[in-house]
Amino acid sequence: MDDLERELSGIMFTLFLVGTLTFTFNIQLGKAWTGTVYIRADGSIDPSDAPIITYDNVTYTLTDNITSSGDGIVVERDNIVVDGAGYTVQGTMEWSSSGIDLSYRSNVTIKNVGIKRFWFGIEFFKYARNNNVSGNRIINNNIGASLDYESFSNTLSMNNITNNYRGVYLYESSSNSIFMNSITNNYEGFELWGSSSNSIFCNEIIKNNGFGIYLSSSDNNNISLNNITENNGDGIRLSGSSNYNSISGNNITENNGDGVDISSDNNNIFGNSLTNNTGYGVCFLTAHNNVLKNNSMVDNGYNFGFEFISSHCTLQDVDESNTVNGKPIYLIVSRRDMKVPSDAGYVALINSYNITVKGLKLENNGEGLLLINTTNSKITNNNITNNYRGIFLYSSKNNSLFGNKVTNNVNGVQLQYSSGNMLRNNIMVNNRFNFGVQGYKVSNFFQDVDISNTVDGKTIYYLLNLDSATINRSTYQNVGYLALVNSFNVTVEGLELNNNGQGILFINTTNSRITNNNIAVNNLGVYLLDSYNNNILENNITENNGFGVHLEYSDNNNISLNNITNNTWGGVYLFYSSDNRFCHNNFINNTDQVDSSYGSVNTWDDGYPSGGNYWSDYTGVDNYTGPYQDETGSDGIGDTPYVIDENNVDHYPLMYPYGAQTYKLTITTTFGGTTIPSPGTHIYANGTIVEVTAIPNINCSFAYWLLDGANIGSTNPIDVLMTANHTLQAVFTQTTFQLTILTTTDGTTNPLPDTYTYVNGTKVSVTAIPNTGFSFACWLLDGENRTENPITVVMDANHTLEAYFVDDIPPEIGEPVQDPPSDNVQPYQNVTIRVNVTDYGAGIRNVTLWYSLNNGTSWTVLNMTELPIPSNITITYEALIPGYENCTWVSYKIVAYDNAGNNSTKDNNGYGYKYHVIPEFPSAIILPLFIVISVIAIVFAKKTRYKKPKHSQSSPSFLRYSVSQSKM
Repeated sequence: MDDLERELSGIMFTLFLVGTLTFTFNIQLGKAWTGTVYIRADGSIDPSDAPIITYDNVTYTLTDNITSSGDGIVVERDNIVVDGAGYTVQGTMEWSSSGIDLSYRSNVTIKNVGIKRFWFGIEFFKYARNNNVSGNRIINNNIGASLDYESFSNTLSMNNITNNYRGVYLYESSSNSIFMNSITNNYEGFELWGSSSNSIFCNEIIKNNGFGIYLSSSDNNNISLNNITENNGDGIRLSGSSNYNSISGNNITENNGDGVDISSDNNNIFGNSLTNNTGYGVCFLTAHNNVLKNNSMVDNGYNFGFEFISSHCTLQDVDESNTVNGKPIYLIVSRRDMKVPSDAGYVALINSYNITVKGLKLENNGEGLLLINTTNSKITNNNITNNYRGIFLYSSKNNSLFGNKVTNNVNGVQLQYSSGNMLRNNIMVNNRFNFGVQGYKVSNFFQDVDISNTVDGKTIYYLLNLDSATINRSTYQNVGYLALVNSFNVTVEGLELNNNGQGILFINTTNSRITNNNIAVNNLGVYLLDSYNNNILENNITENNGFGVHLEYSDNNNISLNNITNNTWGGVYLFYSSDNRFCHNNFINNTDQVDSSYGSVNTWDDGYPSGGNYWSDYTGVDNYTGPYQDETGSDGIGDTPYVIDENNVDHYPLMYPYGAQTYKLTITTTFGGTTIPSPGTHIYANGTIVEVTAIPNINCSFAYWLLDGANIGSTNPIDVLMTANHTLQAVFTQTTFQLTILTTTDGTTNPLPDTYTYVNGTKVSVTAIPNTGFSFACWLLDGENRTENPITVVMDANHTLEAYFVDDIPPEIGEPVQDPPSDNVQPYQNVTIRVNVTDYGAGIRNVTLWYSLNNGTSWTVLNMTELPIPSNITITYEALIPGYENCTWVSYKIVAYDNAGNNSTKDNNGYGYKYHVIPEFPSAIILPLFIVISVIAIVFAKKTRYKKPKHSQSSPSFLRYSVSQSKM
C-alpha cells in the first residue's frame, strides 16, 4: 500500500468515525402503536391513525413506536423521505415479514429508524432502485438489510446493523453502494450471491460469527477500505466463480479463518493489510489468474499459500510487492537459470528450469518451498520451518535437494507425481509427516534418496530393485522410513515406522512379507501400488491419518492377522484391487472400516469354523452355531454376515478380536423368566465385562443369581468379568399374594374362611352363604364396603375380605290350635290358643295374642306363655281368652318378635281368626220345636212317595227355609 492509498484509507475511516460519533439518534420512548402502516401510492397513510405524519406527502415522520406481527411499514410511494425521528419499528420475527418494505420503490430515503425483530429488517425487492437507507439501527432481525432480485443503485450507509442472523444480504442485485456501516455481531456479516458491480467500502465488519464478507458467483464488486476484524470465519471469501472483483485497502485482522480465501478467477487483491488471522493471510484454492499487489501479510497462521496443489491453480500474478512478515513473495513462473534472492519470505518455482534456492529461511507459509513442473533446480541448505508443507515437489523431476533442514511443518518433504529427484543429507525433524512419495504410476516413485537423509534422527531407506532380502533391526539399522520399488522376495519385520507419508511403501514389489511391524501415526500405514502376491501379517497398523492399508492396482495379496485400528480415513482402501484375502484381522474403530471402489472384489473370510475378521462396528449377535448359523448355541461367530458392499462380504464375522483368550459363560434360568443375553452358552474375550439382565415373566419376580453355584445376590443387571469359564443361573419366583377370608358367626363363604395364596393377577370369586334365618349384608374388602355377591377379588396385593350377615327374617308362626273349637264355645267358657313359632336366626323374643270383641276396632293384648317343650328353633306358645256371654263374636291374631327386631303376624290372611259364643235356648221351647219339625218331615215324605217325580222339582220353600235356619 503506497503513501497516497494509506492517506486515503485513513481519511475515509476518520470520516466514518466522525460521522458515526456526530450522528445521534433521537430515541423516543412511548407507548407503541400496533399494526402495519402503509404509505400509499397517492401519499395517504393507511390506517389514518398510524403514528406517521406528513404535511407535503414527501416527508413522513414517525410520532410513536410501531409494533407489528406482520410487516412494519410498507412503502408504496416513490420519491419520499421516511424519518423515524428516533422511534422504533418492532416485529415478532414472523416469517417473511419486513420492518420496512421498499419492494419496487425508487428514490426513497429511510433514516433515523430503529428496526428490530423482523425476518427482513429493510427489504429491497424486485427492482428497488436509487433508494437511500442511512443512519438506522437495524438489530435482531433474520436479515438486517436484504437486496433481492435486481435491486440496483441503492445506497446503504451509516447504519448500525448488529445481532442479526445475516447482516447485509444481496441476491442478484447490482450497482449498490454500501459504506460506512457498522456490521457487528451478526452470524454472517456480508453475503453476496449472484450480485455484481456493488461497492462495499469503509464499513466496520467486526465480530460476526461466520464470514466477514462472503461472495458466491458474484463478479465485478469493489470491496475496499473496510475494517474486517475478529470474525469467526474467513475475513473475505471468494467462492463459486466470483470473478473480476477488486479487494483493496482493507484491514483484515484477527479473523478465525483465512484473511482472504480465493477459489475464483481474475480477481485483483491489492493494498490490503492481513494480520493475525488464524488461517492463511491469503489462500488460493482452485483459482486462476488472480492478481496480488502490495499486500502485507504478518503473523497469520500461514501467511501465504495454496490449499490445493496442481499445475494450473498456481498460475497467479503475484509479485514481490507482496510481503510475508516483511519479506517478499517470489512466485517464479517460467524462469530459468537464476538464483532466488536471499530476502525471500516465500518461494514457488512454477514451470521453471535450473533455479537455485540456497540458504533461505522460509517459514509460516502454506509451503516453505514449492516446485511445480520444475526441473534441474537446486534446493540447498535451506531452513524450512513452521509451514503447512515444508518442501513440496509436484510434477517436477531431476531436481537436487541437498542439506536442507525441514522442521516443525505438517508435511516435511513431499514428492508428488515427480521422478528422478536426488535427496542428500536432508534432515527432517518433528514434522507431523516427515517424508513421503506419492504417485499414480510406478515411474513417479523412481527417486534417488540415499541413507544420508533422516527423519527424526532415523534413516530413510528408499530401496530400488532389492531381491531376496530381510529388513529388520539387525540387518538395517535405525529404520525411520522404508520404501521398496521394483523389489522381490523381501521380508520386512519388527520395525517401528511412524510419522511419515507412508509407514511402508511397496511399489511394483512382489512375493514379499510385511510382518510384526508397528506402523502408526503416518498419513498412510501400508501402501501398495502395482504389487501382488505379498503377505501382510501380524502388524499393528494404527492411528494413521489416512487409511491403514492402501491397495492400488494390487491383486492377490494376503492381509491377515493384523490389528487395523483407529485410522482416521479408514482401515482399508481398495482401488482397482481384487482377489486379495483378508482374514483374521481386527478392524477396530476406523472411521470407515473398508472403502472399496471401482469393482474391487476380495475375500473376507476363511470359511466355517475358521471365520473371517473382527469388526468393531458389527451389530449382529451370536445365538447360533454351524456353517449356516442355524443350530442352537454360541460359537464366537456372528449369526449374520458383515456386508461391506455387494461384492465384498465377510460371511463369518468374529464376535471378538482374533487371538484374544476367550471363555464361556453358560446362562440358565429357573421357571419364571429369561435373560439378556438369552440362556445358553456364550463366548467372550478375556477381560470382557458381560452385563446380564434377568427378565421375569408376568406374575413372576427375579429372586437372585447363582454364579458358579454361589448366591451372589439380586443386583439386576449384573456384570460378570470373564477371566474364566462361568455358569450363571437366574432364579425366579412367582409373585403371590394372600387373601384372608373372614365371616361373622351367621354364615360362611365359598371358599371357606381361611388364608389363601394366589399368583399375582389371579381373579378370585368369593360367595357369601348365610345361615338359615340370616341373609348376606355386605363385604369389607380391606376396609372398603362392597355389596356384590359373589365378589371378585383381583390379587394384585395382599387382601382381607370379611363377610357380614344379618337376621332380617321374621319368625314363622304356625296355624293356631283353638280349644274348644270355634263351633263349640259355650258362653263364658275360656278359650285356649296354642301356636308353634319358629325362628332360625336370633331367636324368639316374645309372642302376643291380640283379640277383639268389635271386629278389630280395639284389641286386647295377651302375652303368650312358652310351653316347656324342648326345642331350639320351634317353640309352642299358649294364651287363654276369657269366656264371654252367648252370641259374642271374638276375633284374634298372633304377633311374634325375634331378638333381631323382626316381627310377623298370623291373622288368617287379614281376616283374623274368629269364633262365636253359642246362644242359650230355654228347654220349654226345644221339645215343641222338635215335634213340629218331625211332623213336617213325615208329611213331606208321604207326598213324595205317591206323587210322580218331576225333574228338577225343588223342595218347598218353607222346608228350605227351615233347613237353612236349622243350620244356623
